[in-house]
Amino acid sequence: MNNDRLKKEYGRLAKPISRLINQIKEMKRHELYRLPDFHELRHQAKGVFASTIKHPYRLIMRVDNSQDLMILAVIDYHGKTNIINSFNNNQL
Repeated sequence: MNNDRLKKEYGRLAKPISRLINQIKEMKRHELYRLPDFHELRHQAKGVFASTIKHPYRLIMRVDNSQDLMILAVIDYHGKTNIINSFNNNQL
């Protein structure tokens, strides 16, 4: 995803999102646990992970066994209103 699209969709969150995505690109799967507040979601979201972008926003992602990473959403899942933008089928 390019910086212009990030700015258009996420405004002030564009830089932190870009920084986190670039950091993820450089990591191996087992290294992802070093990311800020990286954790697997529970219940029906098994196999989906989250990492803090800038509180309260999280980057929601799926990592498969071949280490392909798919960004699913940027969300505040603790807030009263969820802010979701999907990147369906966009792999890093």
